[in-house]
Amino acid sequence: MQLPDDRVLKFFYNVSHSVGAGGSNKYFDVLLVQYFLKKVYKALKTVRPPAGDIPTNGICDRVTKAWIWQYQKDLKRIHVQGGVFVDGLIDRARAPISSISKTTYTIIHLNRSMKGHYPQYFDLQQLDPDIPHELRLLMLQLLLPHFI
Repeated sequence: MQLPDDRVLKFFYNVSHSVGAGGSNKYFDVLLVQYFLKKVYKALKTVRPPAGDIPTNGICDRVTKAWIWQYQKDLKRIHVQGGVFVDGLIDRARAPISSISKTTYTIIHLNRSMKGHYPQYFDLQQLDPDIPHELRLLMLQLLLPHFI
């Protein structure tokens, strides 16, 4: 698994609550994680995605949890910069590095992968034709105040 350059993120897409095994699994948080995982594994030609087609429906089912686990294991296997804590959970990043595990948050790794593989969409994810409709609408609502 080859990750893109470790580019500095001027901003990143975060979850409000944890997603995955034992997480809060709020609809839009799960939807963002599902969308990112699906896009990242689509871009990684040398790594097989986990079993099952990950849905983009905002429901944290067993397939979504398996994809989270696999992504974290893949990151650990390649010794990604900053490390990763393999716990099957994507937590809200309050800083680049977790104060507990001393590793980079998985959501930061997902953002770096998205920016590296899809630079044309990273700043404006709502332009990506693959983004789930509800997520596109949410991102547009969040951007609107900046243009008024």
